[in-house]
Amino acid sequence: MTVALPAEWRADAELEALFLELASDLARGITFLEQQAEHELLARALEESEARFRGIFDHAAIALYRTTPDGRILMANPALLRLLGYQSLEELARRNLNEEGFGPGYSRRDFLERIERDGMVYGLESAWVRRDGSVVHVLESAVAVHDSEGRTLYYDGSALDITAMKQAEARAEYLASFPELNPNPVLAFDAAARLTYANPAAAVLARSFEVPGVEALFPPELAQIVTDCLAHNTPRLRLLTTHGRRTLSWSFYPIAVHGVVHCYAGEVTQQIELEEQLQQSQKLEALGRLAGGVAHDFNNILSVILMNAALLQEEGALTPELQECAHQIAQAAERAANLTRQLLAFSRRQKPQLQPLDLNEVVSGLGKMLQRIIGEDITLQMRLQPGGAPLRADPGMLEQVLMNLAVNARDAVLRGGLLEIVVETVCLQGDDRQENGPPGRREGDFVRLTVRDTGCGIPSHLLPKIFEPFFTTKEVGKGTGLGLATVHGIVQQHDGWIEVESQEGAGTAFHVYLPRWQPLGDVKAASRTTVRSLPGGRETILLVEDKPPLRAMARQILEARGSTVLEAADGPAALELWERLGQKVDLVLTDMIMPGGCTGAELVAQLRRRRPELKALLMSGYPGEVATYEKRLQPGDRILAKPVGPVTLALAVRECLDGRGSQATN
Repeated sequence: MTVALPAEWRADAELEALFLELASDLARGITFLEQQAEHELLARALEESEARFRGIFDHAAIALYRTTPDGRILMANPALLRLLGYQSLEELARRNLNEEGFGPGYSRRDFLERIERDGMVYGLESAWVRRDGSVVHVLESAVAVHDSEGRTLYYDGSALDITAMKQAEARAEYLASFPELNPNPVLAFDAAARLTYANPAAAVLARSFEVPGVEALFPPELAQIVTDCLAHNTPRLRLLTTHGRRTLSWSFYPIAVHGVVHCYAGEVTQQIELEEQLQQSQKLEALGRLAGGVAHDFNNILSVILMNAALLQEEGALTPELQECAHQIAQAAERAANLTRQLLAFSRRQKPQLQPLDLNEVVSGLGKMLQRIIGEDITLQMRLQPGGAPLRADPGMLEQVLMNLAVNARDAVLRGGLLEIVVETVCLQGDDRQENGPPGRREGDFVRLTVRDTGCGIPSHLLPKIFEPFFTTKEVGKGTGLGLATVHGIVQQHDGWIEVESQEGAGTAFHVYLPRWQPLGDVKAASRTTVRSLPGGRETILLVEDKPPLRAMARQILEARGSTVLEAADGPAALELWERLGQKVDLVLTDMIMPGGCTGAELVAQLRRRRPELKALLMSGYPGEVATYEKRLQPGDRILAKPVGPVTLALAVRECLDGRGSQATN
């Protein structure tokens, strides 16, 4: 503003001074107005700035705060309140951040040390405690604000919620631990079938195969498998590869979105062996069912043969040639009966049918057969015990022991080798007991059967396993692993044990120890007993047998000893006959399995409800039934295992009538 004074007023000094003072006041007033206007502009700008800051502070997605060094919270934006679960700043401010703000394993000490040292903190990972006690993971950054003298006034900072990221990391680590800790190989291939990942188990597998890396074990068609999996987005499962005696299974799963194929591998050698063992056991079960199904009828047939052969041998008018024929028939029938027992013992582990015998005779009787089994290129030598080696044993089972040991030796002996079989009686004293000997070894008198060969021997680390079922060192298809297991089971059933001596490359010796039997009389003389030499009787016997030839033979034998025989073909017929003549019956002699819906055991039970003291003699063509039923025998009862000869039948009838105890008889 310009102030002008007219010239005619300048003569008046007082007026000029007043004018100049007025002009100065006007200038100061204008300056004040200008300053006031500037202050108003600054105030409006500050308000707008504060509004913008508050808007950013309040609406920021990231948590913002201001705290003092001692942990008091001065400012907190809504994002922080939501993060910690509070409704207002006043509620949050009542909490001391230093004392109760951090989760387990975390504290504010590291934050304070770093911000006081550096003036700032950037990207510090912390865990804060929310209002409800849960923990939230944050990534914290802050700066220290100081006064003019350098004293810390407060900290301004921010916190980014990384809880979801931490959970994702934990899940990723958790999932990553599966392939890393998996005991089976886990692999990954790219689209070019290049190996991009292999867990530690893959290296372990490679070392077990003594190859430089797992790549040496890959299926030959790996590249094509990876291509097909990705092209069709379908897995390839359970591809088997063979490496010597071991088998690996490979399964490939495509991850098409990433262009990779995951592979899971594992050794299935034992699984395949178990499957083969299951198949073998199923075959044995089928064999057992077949043997059990035919045993009854077959043993009935053998009983007729044995009875007729025995009666022929008692005929004095036969020429020596015919006598020998009858003897051969009897021997063949006995061997057929033993064969049936062997099948049942092998498949069903039936109880041994013990009888007095001489092990010398068992061994010598098998001599020719053993030589044919081992072949002419192996020398067979036998040394028997002078004076005999008496046992109470199942002859069929002992023959099976010899056969299995001989076959085992044959497979171990090279051309020109030796197989030696020795029978001897031994007396073991207390000093003979081995500290680590086999179970069952004890003092006493025993018959020892030794089968010794000059074969390849058994490695020492395999000796503890040789009697395990299905264990074999032979090539696939050349051994079932059941031979020695069967031998071991039979010897145990005879209350004996086996000792093995073997050295790799120097042959093997199996020593079978069986309790020596002390016969009260002349065993051979007892075996020459005939039907005519047995004491007779005048009792009435109810004979129940569904096979007419066997029923006729049994009637002939019993009537020859003076008994009266009433015949019935099955249970219902026997019950009908009992109603008419039951008061005359002294003994019921019945087969176990018969047509008509009534077994021999059920028939005896029904008859004993009419007469409890009735004596019973049962017969069975399946020895497994003998072992089952003999546990339920009453005093005076007996049970016979077919096939049965005339002497055995006559003796059993006589002993049962005389009440000489309950037992099973061959």
